Amino acid sequence: PVKKQEEFFIPPPPPLMNAAPPPPPPPQMESIKSKPVEAVPDTRSALLEAIRSGKTLKHVDTSNSVKTSNTTEPNSRNDLLDQIRQGVELKSVQPIDKKNLNNNLEADGLAGALARALAERARVIHSDSSTSESSEGEDDWDD
Repeated sequence: PVKKQEEFFIPPPPPLMNAAPPPPPPPQMESIKSKPVEAVPDTRSALLEAIRSGKTLKHVDTSNSVKTSNTTEPNSRNDLLDQIRQGVELKSVQPIDKKNLNNNLEADGLAGALARALAERARVIHSDSSTSESSEGEDDWDD
């Protein structure tokens, strides 16, 4: 029984011979002697001081000023705004005959099928009842 235990003993792995030594520590930093930091001018306090001292502004002649292109050149936005202010009269249009729309439902082919599907969809969307009145699909949920 002792032999069986020795057969399963696994010796430790050999030490690594090719392992690299750890890197050297980084060199110590020499104290760098620098010039003292110059004071940065505080622009906020300078602005506040200028406001307190009451700086005088230069006079601007408004008669020679250049007008912007928005006021001199007419554009569609300004024209539309002017028309809205004036109250533009709308042109009269002919009312749409709904009988012609129903004739499209009777058409054959793909156009007719599409028109019928859209009409059915519109009817369902605009129906007053919240429940379905058709008996189609009621048996789907009886399982």
